[in-house]
Amino acid sequence: MRINIKNFYEDKLFSTTNCIADNTFVFDCERNIYLVTDNGELQSSGFFHSQVQLTDPKIAFHPAKFQAVTILETGDLALCDFNGNIIWQAPGNFEVVCCTDGGEKSWTLERINEELVNITLFATASGQLLATLQLADEIYDSVLRLADIPASASLLLEFAGGQDGISVVELTFKEQYLHSRELFPGNSYILPAITPDNTRILTLENDKQTYAVFRWPQLDLISHQESQVSDNDNVIPGYDLIYLRDNLAITQNAVNEYFLFNPLTMTRLEQIHFYKALLTTEKQHDATPLDISSLTRVGRFLAASVVEGEKRRTLCLLNEADFIHPLL
Repeated sequence: MRINIKNFYEDKLFSTTNCIADNTFVFDCERNIYLVTDNGELQSSGFFHSQVQLTDPKIAFHPAKFQAVTILETGDLALCDFNGNIIWQAPGNFEVVCCTDGGEKSWTLERINEELVNITLFATASGQLLATLQLADEIYDSVLRLADIPASASLLLEFAGGQDGISVVELTFKEQYLHSRELFPGNSYILPAITPDNTRILTLENDKQTYAVFRWPQLDLISHQESQVSDNDNVIPGYDLIYLRDNLAITQNAVNEYFLFNPLTMTRLEQIHFYKALLTTEKQHDATPLDISSLTRVGRFLAASVVEGEKRRTLCLLNEADFIHPLL
């Protein structure tokens, strides 16, 4: 499969989200914020406060307003507008932030020590503290990741320790309390990809290097891959997973090659080759192939990163339909 990319933006950053929101934003290292239009072009929309940390897990854009929940250089949590102002600020030593429930709730994490994590839930509009919960980090000093769930007030928390293990927990807010549910006890499944209609999840068992699909949120197993432990980097799975519509997914291998994948039959359908889109006067065989270093969902778009040299990073924005229409 050949994907021709036309929307290239140097040194632009994004905040990962699974929810198909009204607005999609990206930003740059100069704190400027841009609205992504329907055709993938960027429209200047404002700028961040000078103390906002400019990395993905520390910024969560509101899905319907020109606002973002951010973590400041001090570690405090803050709701910011796009005019450089702080609307409210909560003290802490927060590490990761994520919005759910149509932007009404803001979740954040702070590490108490190597074995304990504190989860805090705020009302996004007012900054009111809604609930807190302490969870044991049984992996020990793991990397923490949060992921929103389409059309849901809940979210997922991953404790990632590589070969030391991986644990995924669902967090919910019910009757004024936070509740946790470990999704795959006794296994090392990574943070799953979720279908846009929020009915299935695709995940990778890190130890066995096999994929599995579960019905969501019941967690009934739909299909799983037979063991395929291998020393071949072309076969070893990577960690990028995107669940598309129409029972299709995008997977990655250990050498950053991407594949269109059938989650029901657990088979690679074809390799995806990325190219810089040509001008109409250019010949197709002269197109420049692109080495994609990461691919993730950012609302309505898929965001691909291309690293050129040591520092130069290019953001490419793609439409999900580009991966499906060639098959229809």
